[in-house]
Amino acid sequence: MGSDVAPALSLSGIDAGYDGRSVLSDFSLSIAAGEVYALLGANGAGKSTVARVASGLLPARRGRVVLGESGGPRGRIGLAPQDSALFPALSPR
Repeated sequence: MGSDVAPALSLSGIDAGYDGRSVLSDFSLSIAAGEVYALLGANGAGKSTVARVASGLLPARRGRVVLGESGGPRGRIGLAPQDSALFPALSPR
């Protein structure tokens, strides 16, 4: 990526977590426009937390999230977990 092109998504020095527990500490990531990026790792590694911070669902405690295209990529961030979290919440109705 050239230095004159802003990334589509940039996370810099992100600290985030839940209920006082730290999940991400000084996490940084830059994704270029048109790039498809996958986060892989063990359960509890922070992959879902990265997606939640990047999409604005979870505020970062520290750090900076920058979206190009006036926030356009935010709607293009997807999460495909190994197991569906929805099915246990469905009733027979």
